[in-house]
Amino acid sequence: MSDYSPVKVSGFKAIDQDHRSLFDLINKLMQDDPDQQDLFDIIKALHAYAAEHFDREFQLMVACDFPAEMKQEHLLDHARFSNRISQFTDLINSDSSRAVTELDKLVQAAKAEAGIDQVDHASPARQIAAYLTQWLIRHTNQMDQKLFDFIKQTGFDASKVNF
Repeated sequence: MSDYSPVKVSGFKAIDQDHRSLFDLINKLMQDDPDQQDLFDIIKALHAYAAEHFDREFQLMVACDFPAEMKQEHLLDHARFSNRISQFTDLINSDSSRAVTELDKLVQAAKAEAGIDQVDHASPARQIAAYLTQWLIRHTNQMDQKLFDFIKQTGFDASKVNF
């Protein structure tokens, strides 16, 4: 995924930069063939990304009084993402001969849960990158877009949010 264009730009500098950072991590997974330690480091960076970015979006949802049902759906998608990253970490750390097979099953299950196309890739890094790519595009184009549309419709001044 060397082309960032499928990812919607929100117009919120910090959030767009977060999305760009995830995109850069995905590219690192796709372009390099990371060994287990590098893969672990990238997954660790994904954990940090998720914590910071999801908190930023949560602050924005609270500040603009985003409807509870929509907020719950959005936060559930964030929780699923974080859980999957944790599961990827556990498998990478397992040193099991089954880790690649189990990772493939986990990625396929994550894709199915999110309504994402099934894509097979040879390496764990590419499997994770495929999931992340499709998740990022779907999440920004659907979940985030609902938030940004709400902000525009209500005329909320997002510059009041300090993140």
